[in-house]
This record gives sequence, C-alpha cells and structure tokens, in this order.
Amino acid sequence: MSANVETMMYTGTEPWHGLGVYVGDKNINSREAITAAGLNWGVEKRRSYFQAKDGQFRKGDGFDIVRTDKEKSLGHVGDVYTPVQNLEAFEFMDAVIGQGRAVYHTAGSLGEGRKIWILVDMREEAEIVNGDPVRNFVLLSNGHDGRSMLDIGLTTVRVVCQNTLNLALSTREKSQFFSFRHTRGIHGKTIQVQDALKAVSAKFSNFVEDGKKLAARQITRKELDEFLIKLELERANDREQVNAAKVSEFKRTDKYRQMLWAFENSPGNIRSKAEGTLWAAVNGVTYYIDHQAPSRKTDNFTTTQQARLNSAWFNGGVVKKNRAFELALQMAGKV
Repeated sequence: MSANVETMMYTGTEPWHGLGVYVGDKNINSREAITAAGLNWGVEKRRSYFQAKDGQFRKGDGFDIVRTDKEKSLGHVGDVYTPVQNLEAFEFMDAVIGQGRAVYHTAGSLGEGRKIWILVDMREEAEIVNGDPVRNFVLLSNGHDGRSMLDIGLTTVRVVCQNTLNLALSTREKSQFFSFRHTRGIHGKTIQVQDALKAVSAKFSNFVEDGKKLAARQITRKELDEFLIKLELERANDREQVNAAKVSEFKRTDKYRQMLWAFENSPGNIRSKAEGTLWAAVNGVTYYIDHQAPSRKTDNFTTTQQARLNSAWFNGGVVKKNRAFELALQMAGKV
C-alpha cells in the first residue's frame, strides 16, 4: 500500500474508494480496529528550532507535531494547541456511539498520518427507490497537521454504486456537524455529541424522505443543464444569473460530459427506478466526484485515488456534493 495511504482497514464490503486491508466480517472493537488500521502510534508537541547563521540551533516560534514512531514532523502549531491522540479519538467514538449501537467499518490515515479517520456503521439501511439502498454512517476525522480540527459528521453511502453524500456540511443540517479545536481534551464534549447523535436515526429518515421527493421529480435535459452549471458556479449571485452563454460554455467541457455520463450510466442510476429524476442528478454528481473527478496530486497525496478520497470526504468534493443536494431540493420546491 502507498506510503500516503499508509494503513487502512475495512470490515464487511469493500469501501467505495477501494483502499484498505480486509479484516473480516466480524464486528471488531476499538482496540482491534486501531491495530488493524495501523494507527497505534502517537504524536508529541515539541519546541521548534532553527539553525542560525553561526551554525547554532536556537528555539524558534511555535512547536512541531512529531509522529513519534517515525520522528517526523507533521505540522507546525502554536502554544495553545493540544494534540488529540489516535487512541483518544477511538475512545471518544466508543463513548459517543455507545456499546453495541454501531460497528467500526473503516479506519486509516492519509498523508503520512496528517489526517486519520474512523468510519462507523450505524447499521441502518433504507431504500430511496426499489433497488437503491443507502446506509447511515458517522465519520470522525482528526488532523495532526496543525490546521485540521477533530470533526464528526453524518455520511450516507449509496450501496449499489458506492458513492457518498456527507450530510455534515449541508446548510439544512448543520446541527449534525461538530468541529473541536485542539486546545483541550475532547472527552468533555462526549455528552454534547451523544445528545445530538440520539437524533441520528431521525436525521437519516429525513434524508431518505428528501431523497424520495427528489426521486419523484422528473428532470428535463434543459433543467439538468441548468442544475449542472449552477453547481459549478461558486458564488450564489452567479447562480442566480445563469444565461445561455454560460451553459453553452460549460457544455463544451470534459467535466460536463463526464457528469452527463454519470447521470445516464452510473450503476445505481441504471439499476434503480429513479432514472431521469433529480435523485439521479444528485447521484450522478456524487458518482463523478467519488469515482471520476481528476484530483490534484500533492506532496501529501501522491496518487489520484488518495487525492480523490481526501477531496470527497474532507475538502472541495464534499462541499460540491452537498451543494448538489441543496440545489436539487430547491428545484423540487422543498427548501
């Protein structure tokens, strides 16, 4: 496995990103999961130093977060930053989800450990339309790069073609999303998150209900073009002023052709009875982002697959997927 997706484990079915080591179908506890995922290492906050012109090393401003098993700096931080260890993150999820309520599904690291995540299966499944089931998950991510916070959100996985929609950033469901700065212990937040996650089933049911509304709304080719161009425009004001020239320009791009293909040909849209609907439009977008979108390689993510996973769950991809869901609901008159 690549050094940038250093370690990863999964149970049950293979995850949509196709990465990781299969550890069996049995339910595993947090101790087993952290070992299987290769995350049983820690970090330390150490004073930064620099080499002066006279050759001597002197204390610099701030601190480095050092991965201790490799003696490698993962990020630069200030005085108040307090690392959250991988073990703490797993223990936190144990306390949040409750004994037996959910099971660990995947866990792993990206960028040499700069980002770690834990995905737990809430063991809830529902069908938007016949043959198109979605499953409910909770995703925790934690950064050791000095910039990322500890985040918790809800994620649905469309089973048939394994594309995802992170509800965490949805403007209508902000209460599902938690971000904790690395300034103090996270365990004091356990009750707060537990109380919110008591409503996880209700939130998931609301999502399924919205999905069914989208599946009941047919969309014309003209409406699909309008949906896709609005999705591409970053500013809200621009999205209110879509004109024929903008649509024509976008329709000449490879991105448009790929999204159109996903709308018409992605596995879930073909197998389900939601072809030609707003639900198919949303899932065409999510399929494109999860499986087709070109993702820029960086020093931390050296393969397209790694960069795509990072985008789809943690960066621009998740923002665009949630914008697609909101735009579809607007078109259906449900917002």
